Amino acid sequence: MLKDAFDEYLARIVCFCFSISPQPFVNQTNRATAETAKAQATEEGLGPVLNWFKRLIDQIVQRRFLQLCEEICKQAGNACKIPLAAF
Repeated sequence: MLKDAFDEYLARIVCFCFSISPQPFVNQTNRATAETAKAQATEEGLGPVLNWFKRLIDQIVQRRFLQLCEEICKQAGNACKIPLAAF
């Protein structure tokens, strides 16, 4: 177990960063509180982090694809008619 309150505080911060429950690393709580905390951690999970990462990757891909389409149109002498509104 942890030695003092500061160790518990650090364990909570590290667990928050990795989106895991700090329950195994902190002082014991009663069973009802532990079950509630576990249910909440399972419900939250990595969903918000994964959603943020997906939005980031989608944005990067869309920007790069738009740049690529613009480069192709410039090389084709603007003969290329790509509906940019679709992006």
